[in-house]
Amino acid sequence: MLTMTSGKVCFLTSAEDRHLAKMTLFKSCSGVDLLQIEKYMVEKRFAKNQSIFSAEEPAEMIWFVKTGYVKEVEHSLRGRSQIVSLVGADGMFGTSAFGGGEYDCYAFAETKADVLAFPIRVFQSFLDKHAALGRAVLYQFSKYLLEAKKMQAFAVERVEKRILHALVRLKDQFGATIRLTRKEIGEVAGANTETVIRVFSRLEAKGLVRTGRGQVIVSDVNKLLIRMREL
Repeated sequence: MLTMTSGKVCFLTSAEDRHLAKMTLFKSCSGVDLLQIEKYMVEKRFAKNQSIFSAEEPAEMIWFVKTGYVKEVEHSLRGRSQIVSLVGADGMFGTSAFGGGEYDCYAFAETKADVLAFPIRVFQSFLDKHAALGRAVLYQFSKYLLEAKKMQAFAVERVEKRILHALVRLKDQFGATIRLTRKEIGEVAGANTETVIRVFSRLEAKGLVRTGRGQVIVSDVNKLLIRMREL
């Protein structure tokens, strides 16, 4: 596998390559299979907020997060941005590449992030030969589709309910300490900054969340769920 840092490319040592074997998606692969995958995989490092790929860019690679967080963003005709997915370590993104053509959204490093890129044509060929890996990818897809369906269902709800849903979802995905700002969580929920500030003020007053520098801490997820049902 190759790694790219500040525009330079170098080979990784075998010790550094072991991360791939620890990723849930690749646990079914043998050591020989992993060596085959690593021949084509490239590691890239992105600074916080740096662009990874853009909508309408040729979707030639499928991507995996090694460390950090990556967000996929859509821009509406009205100029509003909404985070459609937030992916942490071991997660997959850029999945529109499976359909060929172009990416259907923008991807940015939400934090400093190390990601792995794999040519989609080679990866699809590899899936044809490895049923267990194919099943793991299908499972990831099913999770993404279920989450997208939930997001669509909540899109017509009140802003506070959308923010609560985003908090519950992010807590399930990343734990009680969500390393995002209120503004960024608002982007996940499709809410503007002013509304997000008002909603978070109410949630903090009720002891449901605590906010700090660059993070939100969910104090009691059960109370968040109760509040969601009340709205």
